[in-house]
Amino acid sequence: MAQRSDIHFQTLSHYPGLLSDPQSEFARWLAQWCGSDDFTTVAYGTEGGLFDEAGVATLICGPGSMAQGHKADEYISIPQTERCMAMLENLCAWMRADPSDSLR
Repeated sequence: MAQRSDIHFQTLSHYPGLLSDPQSEFARWLAQWCGSDDFTTVAYGTEGGLFDEAGVATLICGPGSMAQGHKADEYISIPQTERCMAMLENLCAWMRADPSDSLR
């Protein structure tokens, strides 16, 4: 800003971002549940930053592609939904497993 300008900024709120480590143990579990370790980052807000700031391991995941999302004709394809369901089934199996089981 030019020092002669009369523009001022005031922070009205703060919402923490989230930058998850793709090499974290939690991310490796997610990769196993999904059958993929193809992680990407996107620029949008979630509550994930609040959980992370509180010390809760956090990853944001879900079906679909940002190329298809947040526009007038937004959709999730059936194969994407099926992959999501498989991931959720794997997560549920992991949650039910005995800690000494090889699934963990």
